[in-house]
Parts: sequence; C-alpha cells; structure tokens
Amino acid sequence: MRNLNLAQRVVLVVGLAALCVAIDGYFATRSSGWFGYAPNTDVVFEPDGGKTRLLVVRAALAVAWAAAGLVILRSPKQ
Repeated sequence: MRNLNLAQRVVLVVGLAALCVAIDGYFATRSSGWFGYAPNTDVVFEPDGGKTRLLVVRAALAVAWAAAGLVILRSPKQ
C-alpha cells in the first residue's frame, strides 16, 4: 500500500465498492421462496427473515468497505 499514490488508492477503494455491490447483488437475488406466480414475471415470495438478512448483509458490507477505505486512504507514515 505504501507504494501506491493517492489516485491509485482511490481507484482501489472504488473497486472494493464495486465488489461490495456485486456481493450484495448475489445475496439480493438468492431467495428460498416460491417464484413465478404469473408467467414471465419476477414475483418472488420471501419469508419474513429475507429483508432482515439482506439488511444485515448490506450493513456488514458497508462497514467492511468503510474500514478498508480508512486503512487504504490514510496518510502514509513518514
């Protein structure tokens, strides 16, 4: 990390954000309910815990991204 300049570190943090979005997309599309109530629709039934699980995953990803961003973007020790 010490060999990277500020622009490279910013790109790394943005890349981590993109990775978090991809992970969130994976968990958001997983469901354990029935699907396809009507033909050619994306209607999904999720149990009550589906939204809570998604909220926990998103919160964990946000905290991990913020912590990684702080570590990556902190001023190098001289």
